[in-house]
Amino acid sequence: MGEIKKILIIIIPLLLILSYNNCGKVQFSNTTNSLNSNDPPTICSPFGNGGGGQANNGLVASSIHYLGADQYDISGNTAVTISSFSDIWTKSDSVEKVNVFMNSINNPDHYWTSGFITSRGQELTLSNGTPILQYFSFVFLSNLVLGSLQPGNYQLAVLSDDAANITLTGALGNNTDLVLKNDGMHSMTMACASNTISLDSSSSFPLELDYADGPPVYTGVIIMTRPISPGESLSYVQCGKPEGDGYFFDQNGTPTPNYTALLNAGWAPLAPTNYVLPSSHPVNPCAD
Repeated sequence: MGEIKKILIIIIPLLLILSYNNCGKVQFSNTTNSLNSNDPPTICSPFGNGGGGQANNGLVASSIHYLGADQYDISGNTAVTISSFSDIWTKSDSVEKVNVFMNSINNPDHYWTSGFITSRGQELTLSNGTPILQYFSFVFLSNLVLGSLQPGNYQLAVLSDDAANITLTGALGNNTDLVLKNDGMHSMTMACASNTISLDSSSSFPLELDYADGPPVYTGVIIMTRPISPGESLSYVQCGKPEGDGYFFDQNGTPTPNYTALLNAGWAPLAPTNYVLPSSHPVNPCAD
């Protein structure tokens, strides 16, 4: 019995220390999921574009891929080459199961330092305790529907800082997908679809948005659309033209006259009612 007591005296304090150290921030370890993948936490509208829509409206991502603390050199630069969404998605050595819900993709470019906070009040951090503010990526899923738009033909565009690539399955008819790419590490840039899609009350096209944020400190992504009349040109002055930070929005996300010009030209962000969640996540816990 004397030996058993000695063992317990050693083990119990160790257990108390381990329990204490696990409080507070979630300390993610590289290459492994530190959260229970059977009960992943929820993140609501991390970039501040919450509001609107019903419980079935929105988009969802089921994980976050990000560069781990070991993937930066002593100067804080990335130790791997990052130039596209795919680079962050495939080269990241940290992957976490987290359900991220967005009511819509209407995130003005802005100076972003708040990080990711789950519905449990936990802050997502690197293994060294640093908040995840750069070099992360998501794959958002939804279904594009007519919502409050009028039936007709529409052109899509995406404004993004950094990479944003969209696939609309079957949207061009004959089992042909619409693919819109705004890939790369760049300030907020507008990419426009070269084809129109037809929307009516029966339309429902599976949507995938691959989004990645690279170097700090700005982040932003907006999916926009405009009605197109028969014979109308799909060219627009800002399509594919790179602009610097602050061109469409200031550092607080306030629109500049350049963004107002987009709205005056008929472009508008898609609303929450244009997105219906996939069957894998049919209910948006972050909806109003």
